[in-house]
Amino acid sequence: MEISIPRIFESLFREKLPHRVITYYGGRGGGKSESITRFLIIQAIKEKINIAVAREFKGYNDISLHQLFMRVANDIGISLNRRGAERITLENGSNIFLLGANKNSIDNVRSIDNVRYFWLEEAHNIDEEVIQTLIPSIRGDDSKILISLNPKSKDNYIYKTFINIPKNDYSIAIKVNYSDNPFFPEVLNKDRLRDLKTLPREVYLHIWEGETNDYNDLKVINTELMGYFDNNKTFDYRYIVLSIDTATSIKSGADYSAIGAFGLTNDSEVHLIHMNRGHYDFHTLLSEIKNTYEITKELTKRTPNLILLESKANGLSVMQELQRTTNLRVKGVNPMNDKLSRVVNDFFSFIDKLKLPMHQSIYNFWINDYLSECKSFRADNKHEHDDMIDSTSQALAFLCRKTFNYANIKEAFAGVKNLL
Repeated sequence: MEISIPRIFESLFREKLPHRVITYYGGRGGGKSESITRFLIIQAIKEKINIAVAREFKGYNDISLHQLFMRVANDIGISLNRRGAERITLENGSNIFLLGANKNSIDNVRSIDNVRYFWLEEAHNIDEEVIQTLIPSIRGDDSKILISLNPKSKDNYIYKTFINIPKNDYSIAIKVNYSDNPFFPEVLNKDRLRDLKTLPREVYLHIWEGETNDYNDLKVINTELMGYFDNNKTFDYRYIVLSIDTATSIKSGADYSAIGAFGLTNDSEVHLIHMNRGHYDFHTLLSEIKNTYEITKELTKRTPNLILLESKANGLSVMQELQRTTNLRVKGVNPMNDKLSRVVNDFFSFIDKLKLPMHQSIYNFWINDYLSECKSFRADNKHEHDDMIDSTSQALAFLCRKTFNYANIKEAFAGVKNLL
């Protein structure tokens, strides 16, 4: 049997990839879905096996994935049989199951015995908890997990877990774009050229080049105004605070807790010394606060002056527990305005004074995630996370008051009034 595939998929067809998880990611027109479908059909012809294919929503599978398998099979001269909405069969007894990949359908995947290949298609929106549950469920002999997607964000679980990682024996990620596909149709190229001329650069790169989409048409925070400080130096900070945004849940879809350490310099710069973000239960959060406190002491060679916590809900409970069990200075704060107003006021007032660590170290692995969160923050509140922003806004509002001598300001305004 002779078939035509883009060369970038040859290693898959020749079974030269020993990895357990194989991820193909990239933009439109790369031939990811077509090539993986051909590969799975050929494997199902070779021997009697079970294959599971999943997208986030099952109803979508019933139409598009079924049509895809039928069309590709027809192209290569193979007969497939549809057995209801969820199963396609071959004459040798092989099965291809079409499933949904969401919290309501996980058990459907678990119920399929001895799956050899599991393909997670259009995986950019699939929940972290679902993926963590599905992968261990695929435990047939020599089983493999194939993933295809165009990742939307660097915060995406698959991007962080299987793409943006060092080379290893367990998983491999291969980028595939239209430029890797010799069968890329001219009609799509016309669309691409139009988008190249008309779309924002970030959007074009996401759609056609497989870059994560950092474009935000309702962006509030201009990260280009942030600077960097030499974190190899020791600064004589006027004031150091730990600013904490609390969320005591370990569920993957829940808000994070964010623990930021901020130092106010004699030049009125605010250095973001360290940031700790994670899904922590109540007791783990207390431990992480203490750990961040000690890391801040190590990095600054001095003791932080204060810990700031929002004095309501989880924040109030954490504050009370810290006051009860430690000698740390803790202060509750009560935000006066809505979140957008606070972010606008605090970031606009101080963003040119906000500095991030310049040099890489074991303590500043968080910087890319921090910048990504700031870039993604939207005025309509439709961003994914804002926990580190909340921590920063809280610190900036507090340190702003430390920066200015309000008595002098009042006197200056009085002098201006007298001149009028």
